[in-house]
Amino acid sequence: MKNNIGRVVNVQIKKVTDDGLEVTFNNFEGVVRIIDLAWDTKGLLEVIYTRYKPFDVIKVKIMAADETKFLASVRDMFPEENPWNDPTKYILGNKFNAGITDIKSFGYILKLDTGATALLKKNNDHKSDYKLEQNLMVVVCEVDPSIHKIIVELDEK
Repeated sequence: MKNNIGRVVNVQIKKVTDDGLEVTFNNFEGVVRIIDLAWDTKGLLEVIYTRYKPFDVIKVKIMAADETKFLASVRDMFPEENPWNDPTKYILGNKFNAGITDIKSFGYILKLDTGATALLKKNNDHKSDYKLEQNLMVVVCEVDPSIHKIIVELDEK
């Protein structure tokens, strides 16, 4: 199985769960984690059971394997869609248009116009009545490319 690492293959879905897909390839069992189904997994849990069904055949990229099991990815077949292909765009002070995709008690989850996800923390310095899908202009104030973490502030200019 190890000689298939990096190859794109057809697998058959055995089971769909909240964690992802259990799949088979050439009598080997594998997993496609939910985070490996798409670069943007927002809302995927709500549609995974309608998008994927047992016995469906899908294309995946084998990412890791041992003698009996493998880990596969759908998203890694499309590296050009990875919003972190060029992490140099996410440097301190860079500005982005962003839309609010989720509201949490600690802040707003934003999707930058590059496709990356960022956090706008709630604080007393700005109003806290933003709405879902509202667009904001933000500036990067903290970034860690190793874990794809971006924290932004409102661009007050």
